[in-house]
Amino acid sequence: MKREDDRGLYSPRTDKDWFLYDLFTDSDFIEIKQHFLESVKAVDPLGIMKLTGKPMVKSEEEIVAHYVKLLGAELDIHEEVARKGLLLHNEYSQAWSRNRAPVAYIENNRINIVIGSETRRKDVIVIWDHIEKLQEQLQGSKRSATSKDTTLAFAIYKQKLRNPKKKLSEIYDDYQHERLEGYNGERHYTEYKDFIDYYHRVVKGIKKTL
Repeated sequence: MKREDDRGLYSPRTDKDWFLYDLFTDSDFIEIKQHFLESVKAVDPLGIMKLTGKPMVKSEEEIVAHYVKLLGAELDIHEEVARKGLLLHNEYSQAWSRNRAPVAYIENNRINIVIGSETRRKDVIVIWDHIEKLQEQLQGSKRSATSKDTTLAFAIYKQKLRNPKKKLSEIYDDYQHERLEGYNGERHYTEYKDFIDYYHRVVKGIKKTL
């Protein structure tokens, strides 16, 4: 089930919420997460661990620990952040049955409905209330997309990740001259100090190195 501390990730509103949303839906994160899900399915073929509410077995915890460390190293993020991103929506994305039970889950800006060879129409109707709640989450995210600032913070983060030697002053120059890759929003940080303060405020507690 959705936890209270995940609320901002389902309907992001703050700069930090949007940064995490961008991070968890970025292609680099998703690529590693896909390998993680495949590894979990190898030890839990039916993916019922999250659906039944049972705690992970040792082999699953070891897989989580491995990919948490990998994400932390590859994306320069704290391990608790990596773990949150890996397990986000997994109660739906892991909980699928190859035979009958349908499952709906959010992936990026879409809702995926997974059915098996024996799934019946009435089985899908049973989970329709859950599907409508997922739709509300997507609509809430779109309605709250009023700020481009998180996209800016993520663009800065990606620049530093790809080129650690690039100075923030150089990134700020790109920002001022409308050539910062991944950012097409307004430029309302006219002072370098404000630009840096904003970035550090957003990534604090998420990024390992500043």
